Amino acid sequence: MLTRILQHSKTIDPHVVFAIAELPTDLVSVRMASHLLRKGVSACEIAEMSWLVKRVVEVSGSVAILNPLAHSKNPIVTVRKAIACLPFPAPPWKAEGLIPVQSAEELSDIARRLGNCLSDHDIFYSSCLDVQAGIAFYFVTRSAKPLLLKFTKFGGVGWNLDECRGEGNRPPTRL
Repeated sequence: MLTRILQHSKTIDPHVVFAIAELPTDLVSVRMASHLLRKGVSACEIAEMSWLVKRVVEVSGSVAILNPLAHSKNPIVTVRKAIACLPFPAPPWKAEGLIPVQSAEELSDIARRLGNCLSDHDIFYSSCLDVQAGIAFYFVTRSAKPLLLKFTKFGGVGWNLDECRGEGNRPPTRL
């Protein structure tokens, strides 16, 4: 399949040829690379996506993603959905009045309820990746008008309150 794509290319980038040669030959990598090459994605991004799929399989302990991915017309969307289904890590701390967001499903529900920027699929999936990577964590306040708080890890210094927004992305107000 990959050779057919190269065969029909007007120009052949040697970097792409070498990157394809280095890819694993399993069905997932071939399907992913084929889709991404047709979309004009760089060789580096192809290798990155293949690695990401393999990490989803390792972290989830399941190969359940492989069948939908092999039959997907858009493997990127399939990978995004698989990432969103992974459990969030434990919260970095507990605080009175703050409820840790435990899963992507919960984060999505809060985003819909608040009508905030996480309702956008790209921002949502990027945020889930940040949580999975351990560089961000979300909490929601216990109140009639809840606020969603995003904490970002700042190297060895610790956690920083990065965002605090309410309904419609409004900033918090004083009582």
